[in-house]
Amino acid sequence: MPGRSLALAMLALLVAVALATPSSTSSAGGVASSYLVVLSDGADVDVVQRRARLRALVVPVHTYRHALRGFSASLTAAQVAFLRGDPAVAFIEADRAVSLADQRLPTGVDRVEADQSPTAGIEGTDSRVNADIAIIDTGIEKDHEDLNVAGGVNCTDTASTAPTDWGDGHGHGTHVAGIAGALDNGIGVVGVAPGARLWAVRVFRADGSSLLSWIVCGIDWVTGQKDEAELPIFEAANMSLRDEGTDDGACGSINGDAEHKSICASVAAGVAYAVAAGNDSTTASKWIPAAYDEVITVSALADFNGTGGGGAPSTCSSFRSRDSDDTFADFSNYGPDIDLIAPGKCIYSTYPTSKSTGTGYAVLSGTSMAAPHVAGAIALYRAEHPGLTPTDVKAALQGAGTLDWFTSTDPDAVHERLLNVSSFGRTPDFSLSASPASVTVNRSGGTARYTVDAIRGNGFNGDIALSLIGLPAGVTSSFLPEVLVGLEGLSSALTVTVPRTAPAGTYVLTIVGTSGDIPHSTTVQLVKR
Repeated sequence: MPGRSLALAMLALLVAVALATPSSTSSAGGVASSYLVVLSDGADVDVVQRRARLRALVVPVHTYRHALRGFSASLTAAQVAFLRGDPAVAFIEADRAVSLADQRLPTGVDRVEADQSPTAGIEGTDSRVNADIAIIDTGIEKDHEDLNVAGGVNCTDTASTAPTDWGDGHGHGTHVAGIAGALDNGIGVVGVAPGARLWAVRVFRADGSSLLSWIVCGIDWVTGQKDEAELPIFEAANMSLRDEGTDDGACGSINGDAEHKSICASVAAGVAYAVAAGNDSTTASKWIPAAYDEVITVSALADFNGTGGGGAPSTCSSFRSRDSDDTFADFSNYGPDIDLIAPGKCIYSTYPTSKSTGTGYAVLSGTSMAAPHVAGAIALYRAEHPGLTPTDVKAALQGAGTLDWFTSTDPDAVHERLLNVSSFGRTPDFSLSASPASVTVNRSGGTARYTVDAIRGNGFNGDIALSLIGLPAGVTSSFLPEVLVGLEGLSSALTVTVPRTAPAGTYVLTIVGTSGDIPHSTTVQLVKR
């Protein structure tokens, strides 16, 4: 479908930062300093200011009429004394410098536990994750002080613009980039993979429009970048965009989908893609690239305080809804194509620096904001496990995820796991437990039953084969199932059959779980009277 337009899965924001700087001057009345003069409710600001000008030569700088009534001015001690004698003045407060806030741990980064990951190493010092993330979007602000922008390419209007013109004239791409990898430098925000090298793959114009050919150009460029070992340079690529389409199950060869074909080739080359589910409150199977099996499709969680359990008040409104804390975001697409859920509501991140306010941060909502949490997680995991394929990485991220959110709010019956990277940087592993601790059978024999449970940790996703050691002569056993597979229901029923002829005694049975070269065990007791 050449020439079709694509839409960003995004929402614009509102953010403001104020900076007040006190002044100090000398006048005939003595040394002057900056003050805020706050009036009583109902006082006439204009009347008070006029009186102060005429009788004490006060020159207001800022006048306040809405949040409070009053004004600021540079005042001598004599002028302060005069104003304190005015019955309309409630109080006078010395002005003071207010700087931009120190580095903030955004609620989304907090919710996915990036601050607990040894690989992320979030501690307020600029130690950077050794990974590369491609942001296929509107570009990235080239000189943002909170981003490690390594370079990029421009795939839009290439006949009239330079390929190196990959700066962000829109804002969406810069916001996405900060979620994935903002620097841990003590200012602004910090990303999931702090300081990862960010590459701007500009496929949208400043007005938010794009063409399929530009999208494919971006995927093609990402796939073609190689490091010294001739492997793909990118640990992760983020696509917070969507277009109408479906997955034909054959990488686009049946329905003639160039985007699908290019993504399949890119994934086969080793690039792992995090993509937005879309903000249509419908099944993700109607939208691409969200519908593709080869990518990691991310739905949006509404989280307002960075912790589980709900109860926090909504901090913004988006898509005509405020949502409830720790629930599936009302706007998010859903369905079996979703692989993970991540915070996507009221997310504070980097933004092109405003010339009027000087601030370079903003709040946005959408699955566009959820996906880069996962892109950052991919970079974190592959920084420690560079040999893993994109399929391995998807399984590892799902294995490390939790169901610690109100899954009952999910529009479909398959509840995706919430991204959690706290274990990244620790060795993937599993543990075994069994209950009850002891079972007794009488002298005529009988059946002893135990439940064996496995717990995955640190992104471990291997199959676990079960076996039993220590059975007395003549006693048999079986596991159902014998191999624990997948992320859910990692439990097996152990049945031990004891014949009449088995010798009486107390036996310690060792249950062994083996995955590759990793064995773990737990014990239970069998008593034959």
